Amino acid sequence: MAPGHRPGGRTDDHRHRRPRHPRLPVGHLDEPGERGETGGGAAARRRCLRLRRSATDAGERESNRNGIAAMPLPPAVLRERIEELAPWYQNIRLAEGISTKDLGGTRDTFPHDDIPRPLWELILRDLGDVRGSTVLDIGCNAGYMSFECKKLGAAEVLGVDVDLGASTSFIEQARFCAVALDLDVEFRKLSLLDLTPEQPFDLVLFCGILYHLENWADALDKLLELVAPVSGRVVLETAIEPVTCTVYGDKAYRGDAQTFFVPSLEVLLALLRERGFRLEIARDLTTRALLFLSLPESRSRPRRQHRGIFRRARR
Repeated sequence: MAPGHRPGGRTDDHRHRRPRHPRLPVGHLDEPGERGETGGGAAARRRCLRLRRSATDAGERESNRNGIAAMPLPPAVLRERIEELAPWYQNIRLAEGISTKDLGGTRDTFPHDDIPRPLWELILRDLGDVRGSTVLDIGCNAGYMSFECKKLGAAEVLGVDVDLGASTSFIEQARFCAVALDLDVEFRKLSLLDLTPEQPFDLVLFCGILYHLENWADALDKLLELVAPVSGRVVLETAIEPVTCTVYGDKAYRGDAQTFFVPSLEVLLALLRERGFRLEIARDLTTRALLFLSLPESRSRPRRQHRGIFRRARR
């Protein structure tokens, strides 16, 4: 994106920069015994470091601020690791002519090659300036949006995800991509409800996740703890239905056993207003909704009348 007037509404005026937080607000997450993650996460990071060190003889490199030598991984190493971590849902360009979905369909169970680029381009129209911000990417998958935020100048970026029974590890994919791209982005295998922030985030990305959550009401409540009042923003993208929402607990939605909650846009907005969210922008994409939300400085405890409705529906 060029300087000046940008698609995301960014400018180069330093007055619009957000203050940098002194440290990433991720709470008490320890290595390797972080909540929701076994020692495999630490092993994945060690594997990525070994991959980087294996490139020592491939050419000159310079040291980054962490003292780890930084240079592009050899193409053969990239392709080998991409194959090992397949299948990929997100298409991330790691080097000239090398992307994560370059397998020609051999092991790719997700046919749409550009995911999530079209959605990200929509988000950029209204995202504004993220320079100096702290960013939380919930359901980060392989880290596409986390990396894009870092490229736009975010100070700290944390991506979290769980595998939901997938045949690959999203967090392992994301950590590999971070090494390949030489971007300082942190990834943790954590569910939304396990997050314990020391400080709220300036920007929370919550895209393609809500309809997968059986405990969607708790997830919406949790967002209140994660985003900074007034200055913070939530970008929420989810599936919607034009008429009504599915019955809570119904696990059959277009053949997707991991879909639990697909409301109408009106129902979704009502649930968000009930919790104190302020709607800034709403884009109705027919079967999807893209919302930009903020919080007032003071808000009351969220009301939970809707829970009784869904409890009765289950009886």
